[in-house]
Amino acid sequence: MRIRFFGLAIVCTALLLNHSMARAEPQVVLTSKDGTTEVRGELQEFDGENYTVRTSLGVIGVPAAQVTCSGEGCPVVLHYGGRFAIEGSNTIGEGMLPRLIEGYADSLGAELVQQVGGGENMLVYRLTDSDGKEVAAISVGASGSAAARLALTDGSDTLVGMSSGQLGSAADGAQEHVFAQDGLAVLVHPDNLLRMLTLEQIAALFAGRISNWSQIGGRTCRLPSMSAMTAPAPWRCSTTG
Repeated sequence: MRIRFFGLAIVCTALLLNHSMARAEPQVVLTSKDGTTEVRGELQEFDGENYTVRTSLGVIGVPAAQVTCSGEGCPVVLHYGGRFAIEGSNTIGEGMLPRLIEGYADSLGAELVQQVGGGENMLVYRLTDSDGKEVAAISVGASGSAAARLALTDGSDTLVGMSSGQLGSAADGAQEHVFAQDGLAVLVHPDNLLRMLTLEQIAALFAGRISNWSQIGGRTCRLPSMSAMTAPAPWRCSTTG
């Protein structure tokens, strides 16, 4: 693919010397969609449709539709009408993600409107520009991490799956992005004969490989199921054997 240039101006030596003494504008690299052609220089103007770049050959205009822009001088381009869904963890969807979307809207200079979606635990975030034109509509379903894997493979418009743990085979290193980490504090109850637990023992407890305190030096006492961990004093013995 060849990039169509317009308004090519060869700048005389004196003008180049004067320009070199001025403050440099942010650099950009415009690359054709097939990757065969590059234009490098200082971005002079972007009107939403065309880039105007000062290069070593002069000032060149390049249609934005023909290239991708990289570099610190690249403008934020609003892609109007973008609609997609994010599905998964309610911990992320109800806590951190709304703030990330707010920050994204701020970075675009867009107004954010939140609406209740059509389904349970569903919200729609609409981003509009200063003229009220919709920039994007983001549907967020916070129904649990298990929904993320299904949503990413069911052919829907879900582009991002939220999971409070690793997605496993549903994502590889190029697709999975860790944006937050939390911590877990484990306390041994005073009534327990064990005074401390190792990281390996804690991992085995939560994985279900240890089902009785006697397996790690405590008295004979079955541990409650993981579903009962939110009950009062979940680590106390309620059943022996």
